[in-house]
Order: sequence, then C-alpha cells, then structure tokens
Amino acid sequence: MLRSGIRLRQGAPAEAQGHSSPQEAPAVSGLALRTFCRSLTRLRGAECLREVLARLPAPLAEALGVGGLQPEAWCPIAWLIDLHQTAQRVTGSDLRLSRELGYEGTRDNLRGSHRFYVTNGDTSVVLRRAPQIFSLFFRGAGLLQVTPLGPSRGGAATGHAIARWTDTVAFTDSLWQEQLGSCEAALELSGARVQSLSFTTGGRSGSPITELEARWSTR
Repeated sequence: MLRSGIRLRQGAPAEAQGHSSPQEAPAVSGLALRTFCRSLTRLRGAECLREVLARLPAPLAEALGVGGLQPEAWCPIAWLIDLHQTAQRVTGSDLRLSRELGYEGTRDNLRGSHRFYVTNGDTSVVLRRAPQIFSLFFRGAGLLQVTPLGPSRGGAATGHAIARWTDTVAFTDSLWQEQLGSCEAALELSGARVQSLSFTTGGRSGSPITELEARWSTR
C-alpha cells in the first residue's frame, strides 16, 4: 500500500507471507489479543474492557486475566473473533468499531516495538514488509501478497497498490474491517495521505480470496 516513492519494480509483488496449511488450524498471536485489549481501553475506557472480559467464554477470559498472554503465544482465531463481537455488543457499535480498533492497534505497534517495519516518508518499506507483519499476527489463516502498481491517477505524487489475501476463509467481517483499519494506519505512518481504501473482491466472512485497492498521495 504505499506511495509514489516506491522502489520496488512496478508490478512486482512483495513475497507472500503468512502461514497456511490444511493441517494447521487458523491461529492468532497473543500479541494481537493484547493489542486488541490495549486499543479498546484507549478508545472506550478501562470499564468497557472489564465488561467485555466478563462476557467472554471462560478459556479466553482466563487466558487474558491471568497476567495476560505472552505475545508469542498462538491461540485459536475464534478468540479474536469473540473479542470483536463482544466489544460490539457491549458498546452498541457495529463493524466500524473493528476498523477503529485495527487502526489504533496498528498505530500503537508500528510506533512502538514494531517501528522497524515502517519508515516515515518512504511507503515502499511497509509495502514490502506488509506480508511479514501479517505473519506476526496470524498463522494458518491465509497468505498476504502486496503488489505496487506505480503512481495512481494524478501523477508522481500519488501511489497505487493492491493487497491480496488467499486462503482466508476463517476471517469474519469484523476481522476484515480490522485489516482495513490496519492498512490505513500503516499507510499514514509511512507518510501517505490515503485517498481511497476499499475491498474490490471478498472482504466478507468466509471469503477465500480478498483484494484491497489502495490509492494515496504524499504529504
């Protein structure tokens, strides 16, 4: 996703990464679950998080409540889905909350412990590393490939790219909205001004293939 200063050869996709195997159950990292909780607290407050935790299935509530999960732990992807759905019920929100959480969580991670993955003013870095970032959070849940398409309409100060996920049938509407918010935040942290960001294929629960088109300008 990223900008006119792309150094990758036009049309050359960043190598697909992630983990997808017929024998491997879709999993989400402890880092993703911890990020969700931090983001919800910042957006809606500590009391909201406490109420969400109180309504979760016992295994997930216990895992989050006993000192928190280790970032490198791998957990059922259903746990992240439960968090999104429960947060929406508690707050009376819709899928927009999931996008907000994805945006907030990515800003937090890419400005902190994962700042290596972005360089302000050079969107080609996060464009190239996006598949690797995806693999930090999901395992056995599909693959991500990002293809830069060069400047978008408007000239050299704009950029255009396509992100393509495959084998992502475990993803729900909430998780796709989270991805949408994450992509937006990653672009902005790389110095881009997002002009449009939307799914052109899939992006719904059970979609085996999803494509997202991004257009941006430089700041």
